[in-house]
Amino acid sequence: MDERSNKCRRRGRLAEAIAVSLLAGFAFNSLDAPAQGYPDRNVRIVVPSSAGGNLTIVARAIGQKLSEAFGHQVIVDNRPGGNGAIGSEIVAHAPPDGYTVLLGANTFVSTPVLLANIAYDPVKEFTGVSLVAKLPQVLVVHPSLPVHSVKELIAFAGKRPKELVNALQGEGSTGRIATALFTDKTKATFLDVPYKGGGPAMIALLGGEASLLFATASTALPQIKGGRIRALGVTSRTRSPAFPGVPTIAEAGVPGYESIVFNMIVAPAGTPRDVLVKLQSEIARVVKIPELREQFIKQAVELTASASPEECTAFIKHEYDLYKELFSRLGLARGK
Repeated sequence: MDERSNKCRRRGRLAEAIAVSLLAGFAFNSLDAPAQGYPDRNVRIVVPSSAGGNLTIVARAIGQKLSEAFGHQVIVDNRPGGNGAIGSEIVAHAPPDGYTVLLGANTFVSTPVLLANIAYDPVKEFTGVSLVAKLPQVLVVHPSLPVHSVKELIAFAGKRPKELVNALQGEGSTGRIATALFTDKTKATFLDVPYKGGGPAMIALLGGEASLLFATASTALPQIKGGRIRALGVTSRTRSPAFPGVPTIAEAGVPGYESIVFNMIVAPAGTPRDVLVKLQSEIARVVKIPELREQFIKQAVELTASASPEECTAFIKHEYDLYKELFSRLGLARGK
């Protein structure tokens, strides 16, 4: 009787182990299934700015190539407002399945530092997918300003602290970042006036309402070529092929200066790693397409990609810490 009971108990334990194993395998396969079939429907890239800007141009070009690879549409969804916060919040609260992602720029990281009451955390609520593009900004001035070099601008501003109107694309914009770094290194100060985007800021400069502007290279290029504004320096570490005759700000008198505009794809935190890897690997392939690279180089945009989603996530944290320290030191931080 005892032996029969032991056999029954052993059979029961074996049946239980098999059931647990099957359930575990089912759970594993269920978790892995989204990655295996990803994507099986359209993917949405939220762009947190108005249509027509650099982010939209990059998103559409990359999205078209991804659509061809995936066999499903990659839709660009412009959601401007709140200095990029509205679009970022939409993605932060989207399901973490890889079907809603964000194409953000520096403002994705800087806005929560610079502005109060921003309802998303770029470090805690997002995970990186990949960098997509980098481009310099260009320090440009109105032709009426009697300066022809960065050194002359610094000297001129030194005699008129906080008088020269510096047009910003927004309070948390890439122009704000470039200005803060410039001020930190040169001690030159301007009257910073935020506008509702790069277009209005450029219009203010062209009309003489503003004296200077840190403009994205793609926005500034046609105006510089047309002689309507004067370029003093590019913000990148090396000269831009689009402006070979324009020195870097570092070589023009501000050693160590660099302020790059980056575009990157990020996803809601908790998105399966296999999905992130699939997206990252396709982006890495797309940005190497020769004709696409050539098209963007003419606009002063360098297509690039992160080596892995983890590298992109680490980049987000690095930039966030950098801006937090800089803006806190300059007394500009109002947010997290």
